Amino acid sequence: MDDSVYEGELSGGKYLIYEVKHTAQAIQQAYAAIFPSLKSNGYQIDNKPILERYTGDMINNPYCEICVPVKSL
Repeated sequence: MDDSVYEGELSGGKYLIYEVKHTAQAIQQAYAAIFPSLKSNGYQIDNKPILERYTGDMINNPYCEICVPVKSL
């Protein structure tokens, strides 16, 4: 691996999964809406990486998932 790739292990936990149309506009709108909605739903962001997940069928549709680590307030 070169220096631009990091190998590590992700810890478990609770994630809220947002399915989003895979366009720049839809992803920007999702990120703008996610954070304000956490508190109103009883969550706060956990100190873990936010993940964007792309799987075969989703890419063909085209959708992706934004996986946001959360913990209860």
